[in-house]
Order: sequence, then structure tokens, then C-alpha cells
Amino acid sequence: MNLVIRALVVCFALTVARMAGAEVTPDKDLPRRGNLSTTFNTGRAASSAPEPFGFDELRRDEVSPLSGSISKVKDGHLEMKVFNNSKTDTYSVNVEALQLDENLRVVKRDFFTYTLSPQSSKQQMLTAATGVKGAELNLDKYTNLTARRAKAAARATPTKGK
Repeated sequence: MNLVIRALVVCFALTVARMAGAEVTPDKDLPRRGNLSTTFNTGRAASSAPEPFGFDELRRDEVSPLSGSISKVKDGHLEMKVFNNSKTDTYSVNVEALQLDENLRVVKRDFFTYTLSPQSSKQQMLTAATGVKGAELNLDKYTNLTARRAKAAARATPTKGK
């Protein structure tokens, strides 16, 4: 098994194991946008990746309600996945997939919008641009639809005694 693929499998297994016993962080404690996943294959030792969405706000027993991955699955193709880790809430998400050259310049940009029910995911196969050496998956916007519906229902319900 390729060393890079083995490392990705180990990272994914550790993430799933951590998520199994973790509480989902409330939306109010998270930034409105951020990086979900970054992968580089530039051959340069100095490459660095941004911190994942919600990472610095979380305690060790918490997990972000939204996570994602982007990786090269074969020549000319990338696979992007977006996960809803919440057991109760539905989210609408806008994500941006960036494809990067060896100098980490954006050579292709794709935008996607998904509605994710509790504990679901969406995946998308992307055609890689020529010369792609890395990719980023960024969360541009998200909305907790469950909370939004609850607020709308509360506003629509007349209060007693008035």
C-alpha cells in the first residue's frame, strides 16, 4: 500500500475513533467559515496546512459538527467529501474546492452547496487541472437548518395570555 494512502487511512481511522465518543460542539462556539481539509504533494518540506475548521475552539472530547476531506484518488481525479457529525441537526453548507500548483497558487476553483441530514455525508469526484500538486476544501458558509426551523416555529407560535 502506498505510504501516503496508508497515512490517510490511519488519520481517517483515528478521526472516526475520536468522533465516536465525542460531543458535537455547539454552532455558537465555532467560526462562520474555515478550512476542512488540505493536501499537498509539492515535494517541498516547508509546506504547511491551515488549521482545520473549529480545531482550536474544541476541547479534546468535542468534535466539529462539520468536517471534510479532499484527496487525490488517481491521476487526474480528486475526491471531496463533506461530513455532518451531528446526531440531531441538519446543515446547509457551501464549500469551495481549490486545486493548487507546485507554488501553492490556485489553478482551479469549484463551489458546491449541500444539505446534510444528521450523520450523513456527500462526496464529489473532481477532475484535476493540469499540474495540480495540492488541494484545499474550505467551508465558506453553513446554516444549522434544525435550529433555524425551531426559531421560526417559536416565532410563529402565539404566546398564551396576550
